[in-house]
Amino acid sequence: MSTFNVTKSGGPSSPEVEGAAFAAQKLIDLYPQYEIGQLDASELFTEWMLSVIGVAGVAVTYGDGAAPVIKNNGKIFATINGVQIRLRLKADDDDFKRRKVLMITPAAIPDIQSQYLINAVNAIKAETNATKAQAFLLGTILLKRCR
Repeated sequence: MSTFNVTKSGGPSSPEVEGAAFAAQKLIDLYPQYEIGQLDASELFTEWMLSVIGVAGVAVTYGDGAAPVIKNNGKIFATINGVQIRLRLKADDDDFKRRKVLMITPAAIPDIQSQYLINAVNAIKAETNATKAQAFLLGTILLKRCR
């Protein structure tokens, strides 16, 4: 499953919980610009990832192979098999009134025993701070939707 993963060191929780919670908060912080029309959906997605990439103590990877992600001059790159590839982020509005429904189908058959699901459930169970667990869940959902 191609997706972004964000980890963050230095907090009281696991790096995975800290990273997903950090990413969720960054999107929440940017969202008002989208609501008032300063950013379209793709710009929101791009600005969100740019706000997370390159922060001290934060690591961002892309895809199943955990390709490291960097930013350079406002562009986002992943190093895949030793080659730096520019990632062009695209998004669409979720607008019920338009009656337009988009779904990104998984590359492989979905599996409820997938390791990322097991890891997410275990991280939530282990997190003693309910607000941090909720932030982790939100961040995980948002990051896993990036395909």
